[in-house]
Amino acid sequence: ALMVLEQSAVLATAGIAGLEESVDLVTSVLNAYGLEASKAAAVTDSVFQTVEDGKVQISQLAASLGKVAPLAANAGVSLIELNAGVATLTASGLSVSEAVTGVQQVIKAFVKPTNEAAEAAAKVGFEMSASALATDGLEVTMQKLHDAMESANLRGEDTTEVMAKLFGRVEGTNAALIITGKSFDKFNKTVDNGKNALGAADKAAEKMRGTVGVKLKAAYQTVKEEALKFGNQILSNIDGFIDFIGGTDGVMRALSAMGAGFKIQFKIIGGLAKFLWGIIQSVADVFVGLG
Repeated sequence: ALMVLEQSAVLATAGIAGLEESVDLVTSVLNAYGLEASKAAAVTDSVFQTVEDGKVQISQLAASLGKVAPLAANAGVSLIELNAGVATLTASGLSVSEAVTGVQQVIKAFVKPTNEAAEAAAKVGFEMSASALATDGLEVTMQKLHDAMESANLRGEDTTEVMAKLFGRVEGTNAALIITGKSFDKFNKTVDNGKNALGAADKAAEKMRGTVGVKLKAAYQTVKEEALKFGNQILSNIDGFIDFIGGTDGVMRALSAMGAGFKIQFKIIGGLAKFLWGIIQSVADVFVGLG
């Protein structure tokens, strides 16, 4: 559990996200794929790479990836392939919700193909089945579909018609057309990025910490300088006031001549000034600790 929390914190820092949603995302993926906590780092690297390659945020993945991860895992689609699909589709212009649903429908079409889909696939020399997807994985399966469609030498509208027969719902059809068509190279490159993402989240988190650290140090220095200016200004004004009324003896005579009510007000003002000065010092101390 501690390892999962640590890696979730790394993901939250790298992806500028909340810790709670990062924990939810990492645990959902681990549970879906039946992975041990020791694989949490691999999960965070894959998820962060998805953010880098696509147009998606950690919070969006946390809200949607868990809906398709169990299906993908059971169908033999790796986490890297799943994330590459989502990244590719969002980079092509789909929303995160549309991308996740698209990948989901593509997988479902293989898990339980219709008779129409099986027949259409056979006509272009492609196998549409759960065993084919489980054996080859999503990357190789999409490669075979891409090659089969090119070999069939279909016109644009005919390609769309065949894809519609293969994947049924428009979300799956659209996703398959994008992955095997205009974004085919992007999908393959994104899969490769996922395979080489070891340490990606850690590196990004460290870079982010360094950036934040520099900013905090600069902010601390500013607070410190302004606090000193403020303090010096107060002391200067007090010195001027004391000189004006005749030195410290004048201050004592003035206080003795004051009524009780005014003395109380004077004490309140003094106490408030002390309180505010304490706050300024505390803020500076915080920045010292962070810097």
